[in-house]
Amino acid sequence: MDSSAGELLRNALVRACSALPTEVRGVPLEHWNESTFRFLLVRHLLAAAPGTACWSEWHRVDLVLPASSGATLVELKFFAHQPLRDHSDRVLRMKGGPSAQNVREFEAAIETLAGSRAKHWAHACGGIAAGYVVLAYCDPAITSGQRTYSSHYGKLRPQGRIASIETIVEELPLADDAIFTCKLLTAHLAPAA
Repeated sequence: MDSSAGELLRNALVRACSALPTEVRGVPLEHWNESTFRFLLVRHLLAAAPGTACWSEWHRVDLVLPASSGATLVELKFFAHQPLRDHSDRVLRMKGGPSAQNVREFEAAIETLAGSRAKHWAHACGGIAAGYVVLAYCDPAITSGQRTYSSHYGKLRPQGRIASIETIVEELPLADDAIFTCKLLTAHLAPAA
């Protein structure tokens, strides 16, 4: 990877999001999580640039794209409601959902990226060139007054540790009466120590 790693990531993310409705028709949304979404993203990264190095869960960073000019770090946050079923397949309740815990996880991802250049492992990947958060979430198409992920993340603006935000897709209809939003956030990285 070189300095175009951010553009490669963005383009692969656009393609992954475009493919998601078809993917969800084949594998229902209740089976999707951060890891399956990362799989889809990496598949599109490798299709666009075969041989690209992609490290998963490297020093607790979700995805690392190493390069001689410095690594691109990617944290993924994929939020969706999931059904909790009993032995007869009856849905007891939906687990997950928008919460303060989701917000804390998101904020922790930004902080991880912001401080990454000072980590003892930063030199092992040639330094850190850039850090991104892929923020993806599914809300019900009809909310009936319930809390949504959009109520937490829909009005995010660049500030503090967030340098920029690009909406990749917003309220993309999916099967299961859900809508999908995906944003690519660029983190302000603190200088190396």
